[in-house]
Amino acid sequence: MIEVKVFGGLGNQMFQYAFYKYLSKMNTDVLMNISDFNVHHHHHGFELERVFGLTGPYNRDQSML
Repeated sequence: MIEVKVFGGLGNQMFQYAFYKYLSKMNTDVLMNISDFNVHHHHHGFELERVFGLTGPYNRDQSML
């Protein structure tokens, strides 16, 4: 399992999503970890769903890594 940690504002989230998509083409067992938005309130929070309508797979819980 590969987790891409999503953190920061919309620009960073877009870059991290692009990296997630790249990895998902190489390995089907990839997800985005958005758990930091449960604790830290960066900018406007997790915006990829709201702005672009993107869906997971997401890990909304703290990672074991």
